Amino acid sequence: MPLQRAIDRFFSSEASGGILLMLSAVAALIVANSALAPFYESWLNSYFSVKLNDEGIAKPLILWINDGLMAIFFFLIVCGCSRFRKVISGHFLGQVYRYRSCVRPRQMWL
Repeated sequence: MPLQRAIDRFFSSEASGGILLMLSAVAALIVANSALAPFYESWLNSYFSVKLNDEGIAKPLILWINDGLMAIFFFLIVCGCSRFRKVISGHFLGQVYRYRSCVRPRQMWL
């Protein structure tokens, strides 16, 4: 239980996302510049496919990662960081489809 409490406290912090991003970047740099580089490259270039009744899409894993991260990034920009957290935690699902509630943070920049 103390470990779970520490993990909950870490992820409730505003800095947790940045810390995880920096640790992931450092880990990727270390692996990419080590003897594991060929395995890392082959893993990133391996194909991942999603199919339904012989119809689907197959792309390298690196493209799935890039597209998924870009979608999350733009969702954060359009709907605001606090609303994104509420969607992830399940408190905001009813209001995601309301256009005005998602546009409001963006209007501050205009």
